[in-house]
Amino acid sequence: MAKNAAYLFVYGSLRRGAKKGMNRLLARYGRFVANATYPGRLYRVADYPGAVPSDRPGEVVHGEVWRLACPERAFVRLDEYEACGPGFPEPAEYVRCVAEVTLAGGETVSAWLYLYNLPTEGLEVIGHGDYLHDAADSQGSSCFSRGYRLLSPPPPGEGAKPRSK
Repeated sequence: MAKNAAYLFVYGSLRRGAKKGMNRLLARYGRFVANATYPGRLYRVADYPGAVPSDRPGEVVHGEVWRLACPERAFVRLDEYEACGPGFPEPAEYVRCVAEVTLAGGETVSAWLYLYNLPTEGLEVIGHGDYLHDAADSQGSSCFSRGYRLLSPPPPGEGAKPRSK
């Protein structure tokens, strides 16, 4: 598909189930087409993911394909969100490019996607390739991901006293 592709593959905070709410931006500019995969490796960059291409069999990034009604207008906002393109310092953390993705039904389409553009040394690989699954696991298992502070339990005898009836 030419560079004016109207499809966008998203795999992180722009997906429908993401907690950040940026997926509303996609709903304003397009419509959900299908779940899809991209042949890549997914990394945890911070509280968001970054995908890079991979030619290893079975290594895929899970995400969604959206059809954009007006790609030019949508990409102004999306590029700003991803901090890439003209006006942003180089090297940008992400670059927007076109690649082949596979829809859940097996059809292959060309779609725009944002690939991670910085070194990956020291970043954790999300082996199953699904950021939403990973984010749900980390939010459920870590108080730190929500900004809570763990407190030590009180010494014996100094805890809450039972109320008398």
